[in-house]
Amino acid sequence: MDDLVTEFLVESHEGLDRVDRALVDLERRPDDTALVAEIFRAVHTIKGTAGFFDFTGLEAVTHAGETVLARLRDGGAALTPEVTEALLRMVDVVRRLLATVEREGTEGDLDVSPVVAALAALGPGAAATNHGAPDAPLPSTDDPEAVGPDRSAAVDSTVRVDVEQLDRLLRLVGELALTRNQVLQHATSPVPGPGLLHVAQRLNQVAGELHERVMQTRLQPIDHVWHKLPRVVRDVAAACGKEVDLQLTGGDTELDRSLLEAIRDPLLHLVRNAVDHGLEPAEARVASGKPAVGSLALRAFHDSGLVVVEVSDDGAGIDPARIAAVARERGLLPAEELDRMSDRDLLQLVFWPGFSTAGVVTHVSGRGVGMDVVRAHVHAIGGTVEVDSTPGLGTTCRLRIPLTLAVVPALVVESAGDRYALPQAHVSELISLDPSRSPQAVEDVNGVLVHRLRGTLLPLVRLSELLGVDPGHPPDAAMLVAVVHADGLRVGLALDAVLHSEEIVVKPLPSSLATLEFYSGATILGDGRVALILDLPAVCRRVLGPDVAPQEPAARSDLDDLPPGPRLVVAGVDGGRLLGIPMRSVTRLERVPARAVQVVGDREMIRLRDDLLPVLRLGPVSSEEVSVVVHTDSSSRVTQSVALVVDDVIDIVDAAAALDGDVHERGLLGSAEFRDRIVEVVDVRAALAASRLEGAR
Repeated sequence: MDDLVTEFLVESHEGLDRVDRALVDLERRPDDTALVAEIFRAVHTIKGTAGFFDFTGLEAVTHAGETVLARLRDGGAALTPEVTEALLRMVDVVRRLLATVEREGTEGDLDVSPVVAALAALGPGAAATNHGAPDAPLPSTDDPEAVGPDRSAAVDSTVRVDVEQLDRLLRLVGELALTRNQVLQHATSPVPGPGLLHVAQRLNQVAGELHERVMQTRLQPIDHVWHKLPRVVRDVAAACGKEVDLQLTGGDTELDRSLLEAIRDPLLHLVRNAVDHGLEPAEARVASGKPAVGSLALRAFHDSGLVVVEVSDDGAGIDPARIAAVARERGLLPAEELDRMSDRDLLQLVFWPGFSTAGVVTHVSGRGVGMDVVRAHVHAIGGTVEVDSTPGLGTTCRLRIPLTLAVVPALVVESAGDRYALPQAHVSELISLDPSRSPQAVEDVNGVLVHRLRGTLLPLVRLSELLGVDPGHPPDAAMLVAVVHADGLRVGLALDAVLHSEEIVVKPLPSSLATLEFYSGATILGDGRVALILDLPAVCRRVLGPDVAPQEPAARSDLDDLPPGPRLVVAGVDGGRLLGIPMRSVTRLERVPARAVQVVGDREMIRLRDDLLPVLRLGPVSSEEVSVVVHTDSSSRVTQSVALVVDDVIDIVDAAAALDGDVHERGLLGSAEFRDRIVEVVDVRAALAASRLEGAR
């Protein structure tokens, strides 16, 4: 296709999106002359360019619409429902003509005379046309499935990038070339000089910044998906005989372009369900004391490295009893099992394929192909979907989706000698459990291992057992547990070791492995080894079952109401003393024999994997096995790591309150409260500096 035609298609579709939204807004504000002028400019631009390319059908339709808009702009006509409907039909016909041009290179044989005649009939006189019989039926827009037909491939394959962003990329590429030359110079030198480490660190910094800038070019505001929803809501509400007030918040929240396309259909399903199923007719709303106009709110925001999109309505809500009745009628589950299920359990049944509570199948809904499609699409991009509903008050559907699929932060862990990557978006915290030292740490409840974590029973499963691999150690051995969550479910995944955190590049699995249940992809680690990426939502569903309700949060304590403090690794030393190590600098947790600590010269050292690290003891230890917390300081020009040796790692928590800085002892940042005990928060840098001074003496 000619580049000029492609550019015309992209600009025309963008203009039509603005017209769609502006027309819906104009219905609520018919006296807004700025909206009329915006619509007129967009239609006039399409008409002028269509004439340049000799697209006569496009030119005729847009010219007729431009005439009506000119009379609205000049005050010669008033906006009526008939005018709005005719202009919206004009937009739909223009979209179909553009789709035909993109597909075939010509306008095809679409008859545009009914729309031209309908627009001409709105003004004085009649416009002559030779594009077909004037009494041909008008293209209907009553079917909400037809909203925004023929999505343009030209638009989907185009990303607009700020020139300033391109200038930054060009500068970084130049710095990358200079650093590459320095690396090559050191590599070809017979004796690599001491500057090689500095050049490698500079290369890492430039590559990281370049990657960040490239990813920013792919980020697009979620408003690129939302701008079509006002038209969808208007047409679905008209088909259902309802009035709906749509509120959009957080449209500037950015998301990777590929994910925007992936959530387009799920959002469409959720919005249609909210209007058709969620919101009651005006008479029913007034009878229950609500405003006649229903409220539908879409909200997007960032939370814990994810993008959260909420679709909320103030309708009748979802009645668990009604769900149970439909499930019993269709034989989805045994009656005795339905009787045992809680209300939150029953809400999960809306995701079953074919499930629908609609009494009548219409062109809007009722075929049971909505919520299961939403969950399948969202899970396919590594996200989760939740439903909260209160009968009589409304329903909220919540999507949690990653910012991007290309590169994600992950924990690299080890189980039975193999390495795996756990996406950090689904990891809440890490805890250390040793059943041999504390039998009550792990309990058996009806054949399921659980740990009581802050008042809530956490189901435990060893990753090696889940994957069917021989663990190579006794069942009661100490374990590191990653608390993972998805769809409101929490599971403790027992691991042999947590190696480090790393931003991984996601590689799709080959087709021969795509059916494996617990893996969402693979990655190549920094040392060249391949690690499989665990599909943590699938792990949660397998361990707890697909129909288990989201777990209730632990009971709140008085500490929960205090301002949040730093995330700490809580460790035990010296017969019960508790120390807190700031989590932001911790890169690895391991359990090793005490004899692994060796004296080299005047310092204690320990070898972990391929790294030889200096040891800093935070207190006397008496166990034959010790826990090692690797602290990495990247604030200086040279990244430094040190192994902090403690008796045991007890938990990783958010401090219940801000640090109390009244503690003035050297090597401590202050104190915090944990389980009604005082935790001394370690200033690792100061403690390390003090240990060096003592070693120098």
